[in-house]
Amino acid sequence: MLRVSESDASGLAAASYIRQWFDSAEVTSVGEGAECVTDQIAFLQDAAAGGAALEFGAGRGWLALQLAAAGIPTHALDLSPTCTAHIDSVAAAARLTNIRAVTADMRTYRSVDRYALVYCSFNTLFHLLTLEEQQDCFTSAAANLGEQGRFVVDCSRAGRPNREVTFFAATEAALTVQATGYDDRTGITTAYFATLEDSAPVRLRQIRLRYSSAAELDDMAQQAGLSLAARYADYRRRPWSPTADRHISVYGN
Repeated sequence: MLRVSESDASGLAAASYIRQWFDSAEVTSVGEGAECVTDQIAFLQDAAAGGAALEFGAGRGWLALQLAAAGIPTHALDLSPTCTAHIDSVAAAARLTNIRAVTADMRTYRSVDRYALVYCSFNTLFHLLTLEEQQDCFTSAAANLGEQGRFVVDCSRAGRPNREVTFFAATEAALTVQATGYDDRTGITTAYFATLEDSAPVRLRQIRLRYSSAAELDDMAQQAGLSLAARYADYRRRPWSPTADRHISVYGN
């Protein structure tokens, strides 16, 4: 029997997460959602150490645009030309000249530039659904880093989902619930989201992720010629433990 429980995500963070992945109108101005990622922007600024940054899987630019607005030269890479065109449009409207969107595959991308920082945020790495593809991403990151460069990976802890339907976000106009499924054969977790709104059909969306453990990521890094420099529980650099729900891992060459 399915149980119903309340998510511990705040309404603001949950709503921003939904915009990040699902809303075609997401990111119409540079500052949208900035209050949710203040610590992350500060962390990435420190990691870039004044150099240029490359985001893998930038989507519609929710994070990359804010990093550029904070003064970091940023290249925002995504496989979707619709997403990269949107980033360029928002950047032009904001007169941001230090960001460029790149339509490419993060598994194989090789730039003529070298970056002080390459980063994957919001479980982006786990959208690659095999260990081999995730390894390719590490190899690509290593190839694009300059000397003393850093690869920052933001991941949830691997683990099988429970059989719960979760209240994910609620507003006066809409309610979003989440359910998860797990494939023992492939190790792929599928998260299903259903949004119910007044006088509108139910919207069903899904995200498929292949979680890897911190140890597996460290092994991928080693094979790519990188090593673990630091690991934290969050962007405020709180100490990490294997039972933490999330880890921010920093790799260097």
